[in-house]
Amino acid sequence: MSEDSGVLYGIVDLSDNSTVVYAGPCYFIGAIVTTITSAHVCPIQDGTSVIAATIATAPVGTEINGHRVRCATNLTVDPHDDATGIMVVYYEPNHFGLAGSGAGLPA
Repeated sequence: MSEDSGVLYGIVDLSDNSTVVYAGPCYFIGAIVTTITSAHVCPIQDGTSVIAATIATAPVGTEINGHRVRCATNLTVDPHDDATGIMVVYYEPNHFGLAGSGAGLPA
């Protein structure tokens, strides 16, 4: 991906109970499994709303297309307490519309 595209990533260890990948509004681009997951489905959420999930025992290379879903709250991976595996989650922060700040607004 191009460095100027604004797409960032977070590496998520599924053995952690819950990981906030980005603590603010953003676009969920997608995810890829880099270490096989355990026998648990792993939800990817906007706050508490599930927007995507991995399959149980997802093999390395499993891709999840985020369809550039807009997360209004935050982007969180909240696996089962006994889950294992690692995934890379891709996202793009959404800085548009911050009241009064002008941050990220087109010139």
